[in-house]
Amino acid sequence: MASSSLTAFDPGLSLQLSAIKILSGTNYEDWKESLKVNLAIMNLDLAIREEEPPKPTAKSYAEEKAYHERWEHFNRTCLMIMKYTMDKSIEQSVPDNENAKAYLADIGKQFTKFDKAEKATYMQLLTSTKYDGFSSVREHIMKLTHYFNKLKDMKVELVEDFLVWQIMKSLSTQFDGIKSAYNSQKGEWSLSDMTAIVTQEEARAKMDKPESAFIVTNDGGSHKKKNFKPGNNSKPNFKKKPY
Repeated sequence: MASSSLTAFDPGLSLQLSAIKILSGTNYEDWKESLKVNLAIMNLDLAIREEEPPKPTAKSYAEEKAYHERWEHFNRTCLMIMKYTMDKSIEQSVPDNENAKAYLADIGKQFTKFDKAEKATYMQLLTSTKYDGFSSVREHIMKLTHYFNKLKDMKVELVEDFLVWQIMKSLSTQFDGIKSAYNSQKGEWSLSDMTAIVTQEEARAKMDKPESAFIVTNDGGSHKKKNFKPGNNSKPNFKKKPY
C-alpha cells in the first residue's frame, strides 16, 4: 500500500478512504467500481472524467486558470488515492503516470492480461479436477465450489447448475448410482441438496466396508468345504487333521 502521506495531505479523507476496496490480485472490477463511487461522493472525480485542460497562459481568462488549477488538484488527489488503495506489489507493476485518467487506464490494461490467464487457470481446475476417492467428498465439493466462486468474482457468468453438473461429473464410479439418479431427474439439484445426497452415499459406503472386511476376516478368505461328523446335529468339526 502507498505511504500514509495521503492522510497527511488531507486527514479528512481517512473515513471515506476506508470505504474503497484494496486492489489485490483478483478484484480489479470491484476496486474500480468502489473507487469511482467514492471519488464521486467526495467530489474528486473530475480528473478521471475529464481530460487535462490546456495549460493557462498570460492571456487566459481567470476562469480558465481557476479550472486548470482545480483539475490539477483533483488529479494529484486521485493519483494518491489510487496508489493508497493498491497492494504494493501491484503498484510496482504499473508504469507511473502523472495523469490520473491515463494511470487508471494503465491499471486496467495490466489486469486485462492477468484476468485472462487466471480465469483460464480456474476454469481448467473446475472442469478437470477429479475426486481422488481418498479425501472427504465434502472437501472435494468445497474445492470445486472455491474455483467456481473465484470465477464468479472475476465476473465470469456461471450458474449454480453448471457447478453441480461439474461436481457430479468429477465423482468416481463409487457414485455411479447417484449419477444415474441425477441424470434421470427432469429438474436440477441445488448445490446444498446434491452435497447432502453425495455425502450420505459416502457415509453409507463407509458403513458397508467394515461388514465386508469382517466376513472376509472370519472365513479366512477360504471357500473350502468343512468336515462334518455324522450326528451331533451336523455341527462342523473344527479339529485339525493330523499330518
